[in-house]
Amino acid sequence: MAKWPVLEKAWLLLENGRVLEVGTGKCPNVQSIPTFDLEGSLVIPGFCDSHTHVVFARWRADEYLLKIKGLSYEEIAAAGGGILNSARYVREMDEDQLFEISLCRVLQLIAYGTTALEIKS
Repeated sequence: MAKWPVLEKAWLLLENGRVLEVGTGKCPNVQSIPTFDLEGSLVIPGFCDSHTHVVFARWRADEYLLKIKGLSYEEIAAAGGGILNSARYVREMDEDQLFEISLCRVLQLIAYGTTALEIKS
């Protein structure tokens, strides 16, 4: 895994969102197939995310701003924030609503190219 194989000036043949062929050199006859020039791009397989936190009741961006301003995690918790506060919001949220907002996040990850993910609690 220290060095990944790279195909320079490669082509992909796709059908219905699936890779049929991969190659280098001259691309097969594709006159009747739409083509896209991805020169300068990197094409990688789907992303496997082994550490996600998609199940949560509310964003903590306000706490992130406090952290940037120099407050410690202890100070943020003392002001009513922190992970314990976040866990309280999860416990108080309706389970169906928590599922729906989490599902939206998972679908967004899939739309961005994630093909497998593990969800942390």
